[in-house]
Amino acid sequence: SHLVKKVLQDLEDAKCIDPPDEDNDPNLINFTVLGKLCSYYYLSHKTAQFFDSHITPDADHATLMRLMTEAMEFAELPVRHNEDKMNLELAQLCPLPIEARNADSPHVKAFLLFQAHFGRVSLPISDYYTDQRSAMDNSVRVLQAMVDVAANSGHLYAALKIMNVMQCVVQARWWHDSTLLQLPHVTEPMVKAFASLGVTHIAHLANATRHVMSAVTSLLRQREFHLAPEEQDEVLFAIRRLPLIDVHLSVTKSVEEETEEFAASVSYTLHVELTRLSLTGKYVVAPKFSKQKDEQYWIIVGNESTGELVAQKRLNRLSKQSSVSLTFDWDDDWAEALGAEEGEDIPLQVYIVCDSFLGMDQQYTVQVNGSTE
Repeated sequence: SHLVKKVLQDLEDAKCIDPPDEDNDPNLINFTVLGKLCSYYYLSHKTAQFFDSHITPDADHATLMRLMTEAMEFAELPVRHNEDKMNLELAQLCPLPIEARNADSPHVKAFLLFQAHFGRVSLPISDYYTDQRSAMDNSVRVLQAMVDVAANSGHLYAALKIMNVMQCVVQARWWHDSTLLQLPHVTEPMVKAFASLGVTHIAHLANATRHVMSAVTSLLRQREFHLAPEEQDEVLFAIRRLPLIDVHLSVTKSVEEETEEFAASVSYTLHVELTRLSLTGKYVVAPKFSKQKDEQYWIIVGNESTGELVAQKRLNRLSKQSSVSLTFDWDDDWAEALGAEEGEDIPLQVYIVCDSFLGMDQQYTVQVNGSTE
């Protein structure tokens, strides 16, 4: 029918399905990576096409955040009577600008609501809090899809920044904030007090000795910070729940011998073993997020010299121990980018990124080469 043909053409134009193969079965529908992502994340095909065409290798955090809110999934966010004026007023409290003429756009409103969330800015009316929760609920799958679209295009740095935006959404903090501020009840003056103890980053607390934690406990009790006993306990509980992960990496090399049809090729399998050393819990400590959140991880292999994302997997929840394997092929361009000799080792980077905490990412280096011997 005409409707079916139109839908198929729209999906083909959005690169969600392949064009019909007239040489084989013209009625066979083959989905693409973008089509699979739409199905998995319940995304509009327009969103997948938009991300695919607009996520660039060097996109910054603000650009990627703006792209997120331009997704079709935010098109139904209500903009009620006179809310365009309230959006303009809210924009005055947010660091990233908007176009005044677009103040009645649901996408612009979403952009402002996320900025207010990151800056913990008070919203003008109760309806805005409802809308903000709705936007946050949508954001998880949209950001996960953005990561996968960036990975499909091989954009390493864009993918890492999108993951960083996800962490900001969960913890209600900007990407440039002190990582200590994601702890409940911790304020800027307290960050300076933490620094006097040698604690300037959230990872310092995750790895803190008993002596340091005793000093932190004493600091929280200081009258100048006005923390009630239950609030002090909430800070300490959040510290104990930070994901302290031990990582073990091993690499296996495989060589496909040369044949009459194909040249010799080299592939690698990276085995990653993750062991949680800190307390486990069903949900992350994220009191400003719209709902209870599972802790998930991305494991990424990248080449910093070329900016290429080589391989990626996502791990849903790490209660105690998990293993992940990523397989990838050797690329001669890696050696060329570094001016390496044939058969010489070149470094690839491995990133372990938690989607729920700022500053708890880990990075390692593995050595690979293209030698077929």
